[in-house]
Amino acid sequence: MDNIAESKISIIYSDDDLDRDIKIGDIASYGKIDSEDMHILSLMEFIKDKYSDIDVLSKVNMNYQPEVVAYLLTKMFGHIIFLNITSNLKKYGLNAIILLPENVNESAFNKLKDLVNSLDNFSLTVYYNLFLDDGILNASSLMINDASGIDEIKNVINIKKKAL
Repeated sequence: MDNIAESKISIIYSDDDLDRDIKIGDIASYGKIDSEDMHILSLMEFIKDKYSDIDVLSKVNMNYQPEVVAYLLTKMFGHIIFLNITSNLKKYGLNAIILLPENVNESAFNKLKDLVNSLDNFSLTVYYNLFLDDGILNASSLMINDASGIDEIKNVINIKKKAL
């Protein structure tokens, strides 16, 4: 599934892991936005596909909040997580939550920028400076309603260049 507007979750990879078929800047999408399935099922499918050998992730189940699982993926691997919460694309446009890791890989950020620039009629909430407090996800946030908002994000996060 290439169209993030039609997916429940999308992950922009921020590191290469050829054993897991992961390449910086690639996007993996799971779940269909028009299905009744919950976001956590799509995250569980992603974990099963890529990280089933990692003990803490293999224990994720339906009782977990998707935002907390997304936080773990940003914290452990530096991936950018896109949670599509659109209820009616034609009526309201694309609505999504983006979770950014502490240090965003430059290639992954550029992919996010290209993605945002390609969208029409959208409202994005970007969470950064993520942390858990008693199992509750807390973060700083920015709202983006046009492509210029991506530059504002760049001013408040750490962009890391890939080591040569």
